[in-house]
Amino acid sequence: MSIGKKIGLGFGLVWLTLFAIGGFSFHSTSRLLEANRANLETNRWVVHTYEALADLERVISLMKDAETGQRGYLLTGEDAYLLPYTEAREKVFQALDHLRELTKDNANQQRRIKELERKIRDKLQELQETIALRGKKDKGFEAAMRVVKEGRGRKIMVEARKIVQEMKDEEADLLTRRNAAAEASASAAESNARTTMGVVGVGTLLAFLFVALAGFFIVRSIITPVHRLLRGTEIIGRGKLDHLLNIESKDEIGELARAFDRMTEKRQQAAETIRETVSQLTSASAEILASTTQQSAGAQEQAAAVSQTVTTVDQVTQTSEQSSLRARSVGEAVGRTQDIGTSGRRTVDESIAALGAVKEQVEATAENILALAEQAQAIGAIIATVNDIAEQ
Repeated sequence: MSIGKKIGLGFGLVWLTLFAIGGFSFHSTSRLLEANRANLETNRWVVHTYEALADLERVISLMKDAETGQRGYLLTGEDAYLLPYTEAREKVFQALDHLRELTKDNANQQRRIKELERKIRDKLQELQETIALRGKKDKGFEAAMRVVKEGRGRKIMVEARKIVQEMKDEEADLLTRRNAAAEASASAAESNARTTMGVVGVGTLLAFLFVALAGFFIVRSIITPVHRLLRGTEIIGRGKLDHLLNIESKDEIGELARAFDRMTEKRQQAAETIRETVSQLTSASAEILASTTQQSAGAQEQAAAVSQTVTTVDQVTQTSEQSSLRARSVGEAVGRTQDIGTSGRRTVDESIAALGAVKEQVEATAENILALAEQAQAIGAIIATVNDIAEQ
């Protein structure tokens, strides 16, 4: 795997870990928001129930205020005592309308509100009747008291309180269930929050450890071959040219190390080839030197033989001259002998000339041999230089 792929893998693992933590956090946060919305909805219904209970209490309280105003007026006959009654008549139906709006999703409560409204109208009618009777100047009080003593108003209030109590009981039951649901939702939200915090915390720690380990192994897989490569180059720089790095990694550093090893092997092969070539040159130089020495010795022997031949030719020449002198003195009788002598002299002269040419050739050959000897010495110096280079 190349260095780029290793680094890419490391970043990919980091992104994958962050994505996993983020995904779980998003899921947990979504669940927490859903639980929070459910809790808010439940709390809204709890508040709704408390408002309904408050309206029921307000209806009963207003009816009590109406009765209080009616009693005060019946006892005193003064209009000032009718103020609670008047305010209650205006507000009780407002409370009923608000209660009707709050319980519009509950058919039972809507039915009870209709019954309660009829009872309230009947009660207010009964109160108004007694107030009107009390307003009469002659025996108004007694007439109003007779209506009160009939108990019709009390019976209406008993029935109204019964309806209100039934509505309270149902709202209390709803409140109990809604409180339980709110507690369960809050508990679930709290549990989900704790789970989310725990998972995020543990996940973050595990992700940190995972990323740290992955980074450690990735860096180690890169740095270790680099250190080995640096140590190997230092060893090669100190002169140990046969040192091999032997790095087996599959990345660019491994390829570089294998290229170094191949270069070292080729350098060893080249050094062996140079040593073999120097050895061959040394052997050839030795053979050339021996051959040159032999040729020089042969040339010297040829030169000595030529010198002896020249000496012999000189002696023959001298003898021929003496013979010629003797032949002249003999006379014509020995003319043929003289001609033969002359012919022999020419032959001898030719032989001398030929021997002179041979001598020149021998001398040239000797000079060539000496030049070859000098060249052989120069080759020996070159071979010595090459040996020094090969050893280095």
